[in-house]
Amino acid sequence: VNSLLLNLSTLNVRLSTAEEELSNLSLSYSSLVNKLLDLEENLSKHVCLYQDLLKNYTTLQQEHQQLLKNYTELLAENKHLEEELELKHNESEEYSKKLADQLSEIVYARSFKVYNYRQDLYKEIELKIAAQDYLSYRLNVTREHAVIEDRIEQLKAMFTVFITYDDKYIIQIAQELRELAGNNDELYANLVLQLVHQIKYMRTLYCKYPLETIVEGVGDCDNLAVLAASIMKAGGLDVVLILCKVSLDGVSFSAHAMVGLALDSEPKMPVSYGRTPQYVGYEGKFYYLCECTYSSNASPWDFKVRGSLVGDNPWKVINDIIILPT
Repeated sequence: VNSLLLNLSTLNVRLSTAEEELSNLSLSYSSLVNKLLDLEENLSKHVCLYQDLLKNYTTLQQEHQQLLKNYTELLAENKHLEEELELKHNESEEYSKKLADQLSEIVYARSFKVYNYRQDLYKEIELKIAAQDYLSYRLNVTREHAVIEDRIEQLKAMFTVFITYDDKYIIQIAQELRELAGNNDELYANLVLQLVHQIKYMRTLYCKYPLETIVEGVGDCDNLAVLAASIMKAGGLDVVLILCKVSLDGVSFSAHAMVGLALDSEPKMPVSYGRTPQYVGYEGKFYYLCECTYSSNASPWDFKVRGSLVGDNPWKVINDIIILPT
C-alpha cells in the first residue's frame, strides 16, 4: 500500500509538471499563431505594395517608350529643320551678296553750298554716299516711332548714339568746312549752320542718324540738331545738345532741340547785325545757342535773319532747359 501511495504521489507530481509544460506550450503556440497572423498581414500588405509598384512600373515603362518615340521623331524633325535652315542660310548669304553687289552701284549724290563771309567766297560741299552706308543706319530696326516730345525723352538716355561725329562722311564735311574756315571756330560753326539750314524741316517719326538726314534731305529739330552737333564735334568744337520748351508768342510751348557751342569769346557776327548773342551756362562755360531749324523761304547766308548765326535766339521764350554733353 505504501509503495502504491508513493508511486501515486510521484505520478501526481509528474502530472502537475506535465500540465504546467502543456500550459507553457499552449502559450507558446498562441504566441506563434499571433506572429503567424502578423506575418500573413504584412505579407498581404507587401503583396499589395508590389502590385502597385508593378502597375506604376508598367505605366512608366509605357510612358518611357512613348517619350523615346517622341524624342526619335523630334530628333528627325530637328535634323530636317537644320538642313532647311542651312539651305536658307546659304540662300540668304547668296542673296545678301547679290544685293551688296547691286547696292555697290548705287550712290546718293548730295551737294551743299556754303559762304565764307570773311573771304566773300562760296564753296560747294559735294558728297557721294554709298547706299550700303546709308542703309546701315536706315535699317536699324531698334528705333520706335515717337512724337517729338517722346523723342526728347529718348535723347536724354541715348542721344550720344546718334552723334556720329566719327562717321566718314561727317568727317569729310568737317574737313572741307574746316579747310574753308581755318582756325576761326565761329566761322566754322556758321558754315555748319548754313549747311544744316539747307535741309528742309519736316516732322519725322523717330530720331535719325546724321547720314539719314543728309541723304533724305528732311528732318525736324532733333534730327537737325544731332546732325549739326556731329559736324561741329567732328571739327573739334565743344558742343552740347540743348533740350527745351520754346515759344514764339510766350503762350504756346513745344518741345525743341538745339545745339550749344562753347567759344573762346563772344560771337561777333550777331553783334554786327545788331543782335546780342544768347547762351546757356553749363559747368562754368557759356554755350551759345545754335538754332538748327530754318525757314525754307530764307537764304542760309542771309545773316539778317534771326537764327542764321551762332548766338541767335529766334524764340520769345525758352524754358525747361536740359543740357546733354557730347
